[in-house]
Amino acid sequence: MTTSTKTSTTNTPLAAPAPMTPMQEFWHYFSSNKGAVAGLVVILIICFMAVFANLVAPHSPSDQYRDALLLPPAWLEGGNWSFVLGTDDVGRDILSRLIYGSRLSIAVGIVAVPASILAGAFVDILQNNAEKRRKERYEAAVKMQRLFLKKKAGKSTPGSSG
Repeated sequence: MTTSTKTSTTNTPLAAPAPMTPMQEFWHYFSSNKGAVAGLVVILIICFMAVFANLVAPHSPSDQYRDALLLPPAWLEGGNWSFVLGTDDVGRDILSRLIYGSRLSIAVGIVAVPASILAGAFVDILQNNAEKRRKERYEAAVKMQRLFLKKKAGKSTPGSSG
């Protein structure tokens, strides 16, 4: 019984994986964090509900149901499943008001972020200009001091004329 063993003499190098793009690298590390992914899902659901509030909200946010004043949430005693989170003191559906209100929150965020970026860039430009002027004044003072010391040193050496 003879067994033949073949040994490969060719050394084929293993191909290195293709480098990831910055977005692929971000998603690789982001998706490994389960809390971050859960937060992203919640944010996406809120954005979806805000965009499609007309379709998602069970009632108009301004409709008043006078027979349903201050209803508790549906899972509590006295609650009603047509008003899942209950109603306020004038009979408006709280869930619908939250869904429509998320539109305003997202709009404020969309306006506030670029405004804060612009304000920060403006302050940074002002600060850099002020720092540049401060450096120029410092350098001028150092040059004046060196010039003064040179002149003083030149006058005090014996045998020099003036």
